[in-house]
This record gives sequence, C-alpha cells and structure tokens, in this order.
Amino acid sequence: MNIEVLFHHDGGHGWLEIEKKTLRYLKIHDKISTCSYMKGNKAFLEEDCDFNVFVKAMEPKCEAKPDWGAFIDSVQHPVDCKTCNLGDDSVSNIRNFQSYRSKS
Repeated sequence: MNIEVLFHHDGGHGWLEIEKKTLRYLKIHDKISTCSYMKGNKAFLEEDCDFNVFVKAMEPKCEAKPDWGAFIDSVQHPVDCKTCNLGDDSVSNIRNFQSYRSKS
C-alpha cells in the first residue's frame, strides 16, 4: 500500500493528513482520539498524541526507520493551503473540522 501523508500546521498546532482507509489498514482507526479531526475521507491526526499512534503502527512496515522529526521540520507549509485556509489570524481551518470518530 502506498501511504501518502502531509503535515499541516498553524501558529500553535500541527496535524498529519492521512486517508481514513490507511488508519483501517494499520488497524489504528479505533485508537485515534477526538483531539484529531476528519473531513471527507481524510483524517487529521493531532501532533501531540495521535501522530505517535500512527508512527508506532507505521514503522514496522517500513524498510528503514523514517526520520519523522526531519520530515516535520522540512515541511514548507504554503500560506495559501486550501485545506488549512489560514486567515489573517494564522489559525488553521482544520480546527473547525469535525472531531475524529472511528465509526465514520
């Protein structure tokens, strides 16, 4: 399975965007907290706890251990990100998405 992720952030927080089907594939769909968000077929994993759930499930499936810190540090998050839709207050629209629920 090809897994694509994108890291979004605003001035105070960050989220890993991932397809919900990937969470089911990794068998962690029921381990994600309501601190994360969802919209359509995407989940936005909260950086402080749910991102680590993803990392722990993902690493055994990788040939080499990813450098997650370098991944996050290298993100050049565009100001005009259509997902975040950052306003003048630099707050991500992700904060307004529905809280994550594993049944959805």
